[in-house]
Amino acid sequence: MIGALWEEFDLTNAQWIVTATHMKMKTEHVVPLTHQALNMLIELKTIAGDSCYLLLDRNPNKPISNNILLSFYTILVIKVK
Repeated sequence: MIGALWEEFDLTNAQWIVTATHMKMKTEHVVPLTHQALNMLIELKTIAGDSCYLLLDRNPNKPISNNILLSFYTILVIKVK
């Protein structure tokens, strides 16, 4: 999801269309989105504003870094335990 662009998401048809350039096998991949994922993406879009990235850094022109995402994940895991 790091580096995912809003233009890859078709919220009307509930699909994430991962372009061939982002795939290891260099073929486009279509991911159907659940209602829960779609609702989260719609809410996230309001937070992201005009950024082209799904998950953005403090600078909206940059995607979130691996370290920030890992830190966030670690906090979530600790809270669940």
